[in-house]
Amino acid sequence: MMMAALRPLRELIKSQLLLKASLNYEISALIRYFVDMINRLLCVGCFLMMVSCYEAQRDCEAFKEGTFEFTAELDGEMITTTFVRQ
Repeated sequence: MMMAALRPLRELIKSQLLLKASLNYEISALIRYFVDMINRLLCVGCFLMMVSCYEAQRDCEAFKEGTFEFTAELDGEMITTTFVRQ
């Protein structure tokens, strides 16, 4: 008789423990998700920093003499400038 009276209490405790276990699992899954996202952002950031440090080589000898044109947009209008270097 005593066991039958305790059955609802046991079921309640069991359901609370299962709920707590599933809540802990959900929290740990969220933590893993955010840690993974932070790792990805750090990797992408490092990659962008490495790529942005690239500096193009400049060949100034090719531009010492000659006629050169430079086209740019200024106030919505395309302007072409011509340079003559000797």
